[in-house]
Amino acid sequence: MDLQKQQYISRLVFLYVRGQLTDAQSEELQAWRKDAGKNEALFQRMVSQKHFEKNVQRFVKSRADIETEWQKIANRTISYHSHRIIYRKLFRYAAALILPLGFALAIYWAQSEKKAITQPPVVASVILPGRSTALLELPDGRTINLQDKASQGVIENLGEHIYALGDTLKYQNNQESGNLGYHTLRVPRGGEYTLILADGSTVYLNAESTLKYPIHFSGNTRTVYLEGEAFFDVKSDKTKPFIVALSRMEVEVLGTSFGIRAYSEESRILTTLVRGKVNVNAASGHISLFPNHQASFDKTSGNLNVAEVDVDLFVGWKDGRLVFDNTSLEMILKDLSRWYSFDVVYTNNEMKNIPFSLNIKKHEKFSEVLKLLEETGKLHFEIDQRVVIVK
Repeated sequence: MDLQKQQYISRLVFLYVRGQLTDAQSEELQAWRKDAGKNEALFQRMVSQKHFEKNVQRFVKSRADIETEWQKIANRTISYHSHRIIYRKLFRYAAALILPLGFALAIYWAQSEKKAITQPPVVASVILPGRSTALLELPDGRTINLQDKASQGVIENLGEHIYALGDTLKYQNNQESGNLGYHTLRVPRGGEYTLILADGSTVYLNAESTLKYPIHFSGNTRTVYLEGEAFFDVKSDKTKPFIVALSRMEVEVLGTSFGIRAYSEESRILTTLVRGKVNVNAASGHISLFPNHQASFDKTSGNLNVAEVDVDLFVGWKDGRLVFDNTSLEMILKDLSRWYSFDVVYTNNEMKNIPFSLNIKKHEKFSEVLKLLEETGKLHFEIDQRVVIVK
C-alpha cells in the first residue's frame, strides 16, 4: 500500500476515535477492516485498552485520566454499528493522539514490508525546550531582560505600578501618572511570556512574537500592536473596545478569549475564537466570529474567510501543548523550531510534504519528539549542534 493510501486510512482511524466520521467515511473504514484479516487485527489492537494505555501515558497526567478516556473509546466501539448514537468529542489531549492510532498504522505497514529504518537513536541533548523569557523595550531606548533575577519584583525607575514576577510582567492601572508612553515586549525564539495589561487583560505571547502596548489605556479604545502569535483573555469594558492592530487588518473585541497567529513570513493571519465574540476587519471585508470559528486573512489576495475549527489545534500551545492534525512535516518542524530553537535541513524536499498528526507536551524532550516521527519508518533525523537534518 502506497504512502498516500496509508495516510488516508490513518486519517479515518483518527476521526473514528474522535467520533467525527461521516457515514461515507464509516463505510470506507468498515470496507478496509473487512478487506484483509490483518487489517481487522490491527484495528482491534489499536483500540484495545492495553495499547491505548501504553501509548497515552506520556500525554496525560494520571491513570484516572487514562481509564476515563479508555471507557469512552470502549463505549463507542461497542456501539459502532448503531447509526443513532451521538459521537462525542473525546478528551482534548488523549483523543487527539496519532501515535496510538494513525501512527500505529504507519508503524505496522513499515514493519510488515520490512522498511523500518534501523538508524541509531536520535541524540538531541543540546536542543532543549523553550522557557519563559522576554525583553522589555522602554520609550527611552533602554532594554530590560526579564529573565534576569535582578529584574524581578518592582522594576527600578518605572514606578510601583509595573513589576515582574516569574514568567509574568504585570501593569497596574495608574492613569494619574499621565505617562502615555508605549512599552514593547519581545519574546525570542525558544521563549514564551505572560503579560497582564493595565486594564487587567492577559496576553500570552508565543515564541518569536512582539507586542507593543501603552503603559495605561486612555481615550475611547484599548489598542495594542502584535507581530507573531498571542492568546488574549480580554477584560470586558463596553465603553472601550479592545483592538489588536495587525498588518493590513485589526481584531476588535469587548471582552473575550481568542488567539491570533500573525507571523510576518507566513501568508495568512489566523484569528481563532475560544469564547465570546470578535470582529475581524480588513479592507476586503468584515467578519463577526463566534466560538470555535476561525477567520483567515490571505495577505496576498486580501481575502477574508471564516471556518469552524478545532480550537485546540491553534491555541493548545498556551496550555502547554503542541498539537498538529494532518499537518505537513515542514509546518510541524517550523513550529517546533520556534519553541526548541533549532534550524532544519532537508536532504530530500519531498519529505516536507509528508503529513503527520501529533499531540505532545511543550516540555517533552526533543529527542523523544523526533523518535515519535521516526517510528513511522519514513524518515530519520540527525543532529549537528542546533541543526536538525531530515533524511
